This record gives sequence, C-alpha cells and structure tokens, in this order.
Amino acid sequence: MKNAFNILLLFLILPLLGTAQEEQQKTINKAFSGKERVIITHRYGPLQVEKSTDGQVRLVATLSARTKEAGDMQLLEKQFDLEIIESGDLLEVKTKFDIENWNSRNDVISLKFKDGSRLKQVKDLKITFKLQIPDLQALKLTNKYDEINILEDINTDLEIVLYDGRLKTANIQGALRVDTKYSKGTIGNFQNASLKFYDSTFNLGTGKDIQLISKYSKLEFRNATSLTINSYDDKISWKDVGGNIAIIDKYSDFVGSNFGNGKLDLYDSQITIKDGEDIQAKSKYTKFRLGEVNTLSFELSYDDKVEAVSIGNLKSTSKYTDYILGKLRSGMQINSYDDNFQIGQFVGPLEGIDFTGKYSDIKFGLPSSAVYRLEAHAKYGKIQYPESQLETTYYKEKNDEIELKGKTKGATDSSPLILIESYDGKIILN
Repeated sequence: MKNAFNILLLFLILPLLGTAQEEQQKTINKAFSGKERVIITHRYGPLQVEKSTDGQVRLVATLSARTKEAGDMQLLEKQFDLEIIESGDLLEVKTKFDIENWNSRNDVISLKFKDGSRLKQVKDLKITFKLQIPDLQALKLTNKYDEINILEDINTDLEIVLYDGRLKTANIQGALRVDTKYSKGTIGNFQNASLKFYDSTFNLGTGKDIQLISKYSKLEFRNATSLTINSYDDKISWKDVGGNIAIIDKYSDFVGSNFGNGKLDLYDSQITIKDGEDIQAKSKYTKFRLGEVNTLSFELSYDDKVEAVSIGNLKSTSKYTDYILGKLRSGMQINSYDDNFQIGQFVGPLEGIDFTGKYSDIKFGLPSSAVYRLEAHAKYGKIQYPESQLETTYYKEKNDEIELKGKTKGATDSSPLILIESYDGKIILN
C-alpha cells in the first residue's frame, strides 16, 4: 500500500516538474534607419545575418532557457539586454549578459553574475541574434563560443572576429577581414582580404588580393588573384593563383596548381605546386615538388630536396641539397657545396652553364646537336666530357688537377659557354 502511495505521489510531482522546466524566453526587437556602418558584438548563441527588404537595419535578440523556479527566469531576463550606441551613420550593438562565472555539468548550468546574483539548475540557455541589413559601407560581426551565419550574398566590406565558433557565409561583394581562433567554417567568394587564422579549419571561395597570417590551421582556397602568406605549422591549399605568390613559413605543407611568380622563404616546409613563371626562394630543410617553371632561383638552399618536371633556368646557391630535374631547358648558374644533381634531359636551346661546386656531383645530358664553348677546372675530382665532339684548345693535367678549354665543332666565340669550377666532385657532360 505504501509503495502504491509513493508511485501515485511521483505521478503527481512529475507534471509539476515538467511545467517548471518548460522553455521561456525574452525577445528584443529594434529597427534603425540611415545606418551605413554596423558593428555587432555577440556571445553565448548564434548570430545570423540576412538581407533586409526595406532599407532598414533590423535586429531581433532572444534569450531562451529552462529554469527550475519561475523567479529564476525573471532574474535571467533582468540580466539580458542590448547596449546600443548610435552616432550618425554608425550603429553599434552589444549583447549585454554580464556573467562572471558559467559552469556546466551534465547539461545543467550554474551562473554567477557580475552584480553578485547567482542561479543554479538552468538548462538550454541560449541567446540568439538575428540581423537584417541593406547594402552597407561596413559590417563588423563578433561572436564567441557559437556561430556566425550569413545566409545571403551581401554588398559590404565585412569584418569577422570569431572565437571558438563556426562561420558560414555566402558571397561578399566587398573587402574581407577575418580574425579567428579555434574555429571552423566556409567562406564564399570575396574581394580583397586580410585573413588571420589560429588553430582553425576553413574552406574559402575565390578572392582577389589575399593577405594571410596563419598558425596551426588547415585552409583550402579556390582561386586568387594574388596570395601572400605568413604561416606556421599549417596545411594550406589552393587551385589557381593568377598573379604572384609570396610565402614566409615554418613547418607547413602547401599544395597548389598554377601561379604567376613566387617568392618563398621556407623552413622545414613542404610545397607542391604545378606550373608557374619564376620562383625566388630561400629555404632550409624543405621539400619542393614543382611542375613546369620558367626560372627557379635560390638565394640559399640548405639541406633541401628539389624535384621538378621541367625548369627553364636554375640559379642556386646551395648546400647539402638534392636536385632531381626531369628536364632543364636553357641553363643554370650554380654555386654548390656537397649537393647532388640528377638532370634527366637537357632540351635546350642552351643559353649557358656556370657551375661552381665543392664535394658536389652533377651530370648534364646535353643533346649531341648542342653547340657550346667549354672552360673547366677540377681539383681532386673527375671531369667526363664528349672528347670526340670537342675541339680542345687547351688541356692541362697535373697533381690531381685538370684544366681545359675547348669548343664543339661549329661553335664561335659568341656561342653559349659552359663554365665548370669543381673541387672533389664528379662532373659528367654527355
């Protein structure tokens, strides 16, 4: 009988508990005219943006929660408001919810506010912010711990500041500024951009001139007019860059397709890019995988690995680097120390070769039709050349030292020059 009474009592209490935990909300609606610059600072919930149809800036901010006691919801509503500043065409709105401590355990939230008041056993607390805008001069959106979602294409310069949230935008017909930490998202097409990512993951559309600072992030771009990157321990990829690429990096991986010119300063990086005009590089402990490049010029290469399908002209000061080139088209100017060169085929027309090496081996696969002059000096090494094709004008061999001058049949004093200065290296001209 006692058990039956307890069960009956439980059934009577449960509906009361359910009623006390029903979601309640407070909503704030505002509309503004004549605004060209809008700044929104939000927190603790999603921030959504769409186009307005009447030229006004409209916003709806809603606090929703489930509380144990009816009075608890009244206290929440008291803490929730909007701080609004208007100055000419500028509108600045900040979500006001002054929390000192927020603790969540098993989906139950305990709150301490800055005025000293406290609440316990709050559930499903969220503050949503919906913004409608016409075309603006500038829009800045800030959120923390939640998402920013721009549902429609917008015509404005846009600035995003996001911490530990998600971002999704449609296309942006204006300049873009982004500063994120610990965030993820997608960004549509945009104009010029200044981007800053930290420990974030993003897919981005097509942009014009892009300035990027990044750390510990994974980023995918579609296309760009130009791309300037300062990165650290990232993974960054792009499709086509119509203009120039400039990269300063440590510890990152880059994958891209076509580009114009490249300026690279790399440390312990990996870069895989397809076809381009000219690359100027300074690198250390880096692996290059290149397609067809007109000129590859190293200010300094140290302990790198350089692989390329085809290089027009190779210019390099290098140490401990491996070069694997499928084709060399016109020539090279090399100052080398303990490097290794593998050149599959020299296709010409030859413009000239200037090679100074110490402890470095190199093999040139010159075509039999090549016409050139040869001047070579080697000490403690070996020079192998096509003697039958060369008309030697000077040859000296003494004390592990070889010096020779000559030219192929048909060559003149203005023919391309192959100049070799080698110390303890193996030089093969085939």
